[in-house]
Amino acid sequence: MAGNGGSGNGKAELGSGQGDGADNGNGGIGNSGVLVFGSAEGPSFAKQVRPKYPRLAVARREQGTVKLMINLDEKGRLLNVKVVESAGPRLDEAALEAAKASAYLPAIQAGKNIECRAIILMRFALNG
Repeated sequence: MAGNGGSGNGKAELGSGQGDGADNGNGGIGNSGVLVFGSAEGPSFAKQVRPKYPRLAVARREQGTVKLMINLDEKGRLLNVKVVESAGPRLDEAALEAAKASAYLPAIQAGKNIECRAIILMRFALNG
């Protein structure tokens, strides 16, 4: 799931909150009521926009993972997105822009669409 950045020297990858303690084996619901993005009952992408690696961040060799918390309504509309773990202002902004440009499918519980919160990880890594 990698996308090329602005200069071709880096890549930005998207991931779920899985592996960071968000999934506790409770049907896709994390320890703090946060659903695991991409899990069976959690929200997922309807249209995924990959972040663009900022040219200045590439030039300065900035790398890292931006952890975003998204809030979605029962129709999958993005209500709010915020950075909960930063990788620096340039990478944070690129991650926020990608999250805002993406479209989402809602979370489902007991066969019904629900409003939810979920974690999305956006990794920025340079080649070589």
